[in-house]
This record gives sequence, structure tokens and C-alpha cells, in this order.
Amino acid sequence: MRHDIKGFNSHPDIFKLREYVMGAPDHVWTGRLDYQAWGATSNLFCYFTDTQTGKKWRLSVFSTRQYKPSKGGPAFDEEPLGGLYEITPGKSRNGLPTFLSAKKLP
Repeated sequence: MRHDIKGFNSHPDIFKLREYVMGAPDHVWTGRLDYQAWGATSNLFCYFTDTQTGKKWRLSVFSTRQYKPSKGGPAFDEEPLGGLYEITPGKSRNGLPTFLSAKKLP
């Protein structure tokens, strides 16, 4: 999977990716992993669609956490596109969005 991920600027669907916004809701929701793209630093952008509302959200995982959410979940650099996840986002100490946890759904 990792070798299939492109950099943000060279991702083939870059204009479509701009539909995905930061600031995912602070409650547990189910998301489908639509895209992945390497960030400018040590992060991997994960692009999800909320299966209930259809809203599109962008969350990041970082190399310092093995590309896993901060409180647990799969390593997203190894996850296939199209998978469903129970997503728990939150806010960091300074109020920025953070990807707390994810659980892969069958």
C-alpha cells in the first residue's frame, strides 16, 4: 500500500482532495478511506467520507506514531483504500484537530 501513496502535489486527484476539510466532528463516526497522500512533513493525510452524512474530512497520522492515530488504530500507510473505520477525532491542547483513534470495521 505504502508504495501506491503519492505526494500531495502530485496526487492525481488533487482538485478532488480539496473537497475534504479539516475539523472533523468531535464524536465517533464511521468513515470510508477514500484517498491517502503524503504531507510536506512526516505526516500522511487520510481522506474519509462520513458514511452517514456524506461529508468529507481530512485527518493526519504521523511517522512518530507509525502512521497510526494518537490513541490507537491501524497503521494507515498499510491500509487499503475503501475500508470502513470507526473514527474518533478530537482537539489537541491548543485546539487543533487531531486523529485520536480508529477501529477497522468488517
